[in-house]
Amino acid sequence: MLSVVLVEPEHESNVGMVARVMKNTGFSDLILVNPKCRIGKEAVMFSKHATDVLKNARVFKTLDEAIKDFDYVIGTTGVLRKYKKTDRGMVMLGDFIKRAKPYLSSRTAILFGREGMGLSAEEMEMCDFVLSIEANPEYPVFNLSHAAAIILYSLSRCREKGRGKVETLASKEERKTLELLFKQISSHYQLRNPRRVNASWKKVLSKSMLTQKEARSLLKVFRLISESSGNLKKC
Repeated sequence: MLSVVLVEPEHESNVGMVARVMKNTGFSDLILVNPKCRIGKEAVMFSKHATDVLKNARVFKTLDEAIKDFDYVIGTTGVLRKYKKTDRGMVMLGDFIKRAKPYLSSRTAILFGREGMGLSAEEMEMCDFVLSIEANPEYPVFNLSHAAAIILYSLSRCREKGRGKVETLASKEERKTLELLFKQISSHYQLRNPRRVNASWKKVLSKSMLTQKEARSLLKVFRLISESSGNLKKC
């Protein structure tokens, strides 16, 4: 199930319009993180017939608390210079849609940042990867509700295409274990920049759409390698 997370939204109108867009596109779980505006009459007015989405919205004080139970956390940005300060993988919306369906069957959160500054570099670091909309490079930043409309509509169309079996993606716990095992194994080697190597592996895990079956196969191999090197800690 996909959840929409608004991080410190500043305007009631945008919160209401995002709720409306969610209702339009068939999504219902709205999460607000430390909202900077009251959620009152204006939000209700702009939500139109999506007041149920608005009224059922969950509110959290911190982003950590809001995303702790999700297997996948996807950030969004139109400001690439801010993204370049992070170790997150960047995925363009058009490419993501081609392989997005399994994420809609997993516990996935998609984060939208503040109207004024978007997500911070630190918040992007908390994401598995960062999504960006292909736009005019001279002015690539969308209004919050417009960005939500484009992304959620694209995802809703992806969901409607085909009803076949969808493979289960690797869970957060499985990916975390793979990350830790890789770090243990790589520590045996004299790497010039171990942080960069480990960050690159983390990007691979985040962006590869690793299935549960593939993750379990990799875990077996990594554990065998780690055991043979005498470096296995309990993972």
